[in-house]
Amino acid sequence: MSQPPGLPSYPPPQPAWTPPPPLPVRRGWLYVTIIATVLSALAIGALVTLNVVMWSKDQPGIIDDPDVIDAMDTECSLMTFTVDSIAVYGSADDQVDALADQDAAVLSMVDNLRALPDAMRASDEPLDAWLDDWEALVGARQDYAENLLDGERGVFTMPRDDDGDEIWMRMDFAGYCEVPESLLFPYPGGVSDA
Repeated sequence: MSQPPGLPSYPPPQPAWTPPPPLPVRRGWLYVTIIATVLSALAIGALVTLNVVMWSKDQPGIIDDPDVIDAMDTECSLMTFTVDSIAVYGSADDQVDALADQDAAVLSMVDNLRALPDAMRASDEPLDAWLDDWEALVGARQDYAENLLDGERGVFTMPRDDDGDEIWMRMDFAGYCEVPESLLFPYPGGVSDA
């Protein structure tokens, strides 16, 4: 397209808006940015490594080996079903018999889990302490049953850990097997009349 003679030439087209020129960056800020990026990458790498190392080790107080958990799940389900199906009621002799049957179900679970291969039990350190807690619970229940046979109407005393907490809390936290309420409250109907 030609321009008529005598007119000034068309100005070249201009964009409607042009960004301002970039501000000059001092070399010091460049170094700060590089150092911050490197430190961030190192921190993320350290956190990932720590996470992998922590979860690859046996967690203190928690049973987390999948093979042990499978065995626990089977034994715990059988024990819980058996214990919950035995009601504590009647005379002192009847109550003691029911308590003994419940305790036998617990001790059967403990014996079966203690019979796991040594390598499997060693792979999950809290297992033996957890089983010891079940035996301590049964021992306290047996003391309560002896009091019943002696004609006493005492209160069942739950064993406590070194921090003074009742052991059932540690037992529930450690494994995938909650302590049935009927073991925690060995009274007729689960209610103490003392």
